[in-house]
Amino acid sequence: MTRKTFDVVFLHPPFTIGKHSLLDKIRFWKRNVIAGEFAEVPMGFFSMASLLEREGFDVRIFNLALEQALNPSRRIESFLKSLESRIYAIDLHWFVHSLGSLEIAELCKKYHPNSFVILGGFTATYYDLEIMQSYRFIDAIARGESEYVLLNLAKMVCSGKEKNIKGISGLTYRLENSIKWNKLAPPPNLNKLRFSALELMENWDKQLKCCARGYEEKRKPSFWLTIGRGCLKECIYCGGARSCYQLLTGRANIGIREINNIVEDIARLIEFGVKIIKFNHDPEMFGRRFSFSLLNSLKGLASDLSVYWESTNLPSRDFIKETNKTFINLNVAISPESMQESVRKLVGRSFTNEQMLKTIRFLDENEVITDIYFLIGLPGDSASSISKIVDFTKEVAKRKHILVQPPIPYTIDPHCPMAINSQKYGVKIFFKSFHHYRKACLESKWDKWIGHETETLTRAEISRLTASVWRSVLEVPQEGAAAKISFDYETD
Repeated sequence: MTRKTFDVVFLHPPFTIGKHSLLDKIRFWKRNVIAGEFAEVPMGFFSMASLLEREGFDVRIFNLALEQALNPSRRIESFLKSLESRIYAIDLHWFVHSLGSLEIAELCKKYHPNSFVILGGFTATYYDLEIMQSYRFIDAIARGESEYVLLNLAKMVCSGKEKNIKGISGLTYRLENSIKWNKLAPPPNLNKLRFSALELMENWDKQLKCCARGYEEKRKPSFWLTIGRGCLKECIYCGGARSCYQLLTGRANIGIREINNIVEDIARLIEFGVKIIKFNHDPEMFGRRFSFSLLNSLKGLASDLSVYWESTNLPSRDFIKETNKTFINLNVAISPESMQESVRKLVGRSFTNEQMLKTIRFLDENEVITDIYFLIGLPGDSASSISKIVDFTKEVAKRKHILVQPPIPYTIDPHCPMAINSQKYGVKIFFKSFHHYRKACLESKWDKWIGHETETLTRAEISRLTASVWRSVLEVPQEGAAAKISFDYETD
């Protein structure tokens, strides 16, 4: 990287830089990291950076979690000291970065006291006032969908008009000794944004081989592509549920990108060497007309690509068949969450066990790699119903394209429906502030990361059952594991 002064740099933090041994301790029975580096940067970085560049600003994206993995001997502190910018934009989207984002922000302000340090993302948005009151080295927080918040901020700061930021919608900022809060701006038109600007990122080729766990050299190059924002579902455990997304961003209705813009992004990503496109939404959620039109527009272009998405329900047979004609490989995720149908319906999944098994048979017969996810700690679940996850795993274990993922400890999203309306769902919340989430990240025992209990399961029981089912599922020989590995990793 040539030494220069940027207008805006986007920084994705590692889990932590100040406690190097902590991440290694937070393991789920030694083999499974539950608090990975989350080295995949938020998708909004690319749309924000692209918009700023289009408006004439010098912009760069740095994944510090990736930089730390690529150069373990190089201190992040030294890197930040040498990185000159007018604005340092740091994401605090996932709560697991409650340590790292603040460590990065503090270092940016320490070495560049005259520059502007701003946080953004869901966690920062939800806890904006608490964070601003507690950490004076943070100048502002961009709330909600922040493309134009950052653009308007850059126009002010980079022209020496920093005092005029008081008119920027969606900004929580510091004015002398007080905290000011501006109402959210209307969500942006997604069709005016670009989501594939990999060229604006340092080490973009290595970024394509990152996952939640971190950088893995043998992974096939993949990219999470935005096809829409918001959600039509109201899954009670999800911080991105319909009502929660509206609370955080002001987006009342789902935002869907035009198909030609999605296709253009995919064409550009192919030029960058991407092999797996990961849709950030289930295309079927946007309706049959959209989903089939998207596939039709990708015929020929995507013949050497693989595709992944997380289904919001059970994928339809005709859409799966058409997708198999369009892409070389297909991986979908299904999340029944519970084996108890009444619990599944309560949390936002309406299909029965019989319907799920029929769909699984169909997917396996059509060679669709299928991840199946369960969540332990839901209202209404019991030790008895949770134990059926293991029986289910054994039932599908011989299928060559089906893989039940061992459930990992669930830390409740602070802004999910069952946290916001805890009494309605019979949930007791232990994590009630940003301080509680940040404190959890300092814990070296994974069970301290569980922040709730239900009327049927105590916090300790959720911990014990998660551990028990995790072990049991892992011990089941699942033939689908080979297909999953082949999908994600390059073969020698």
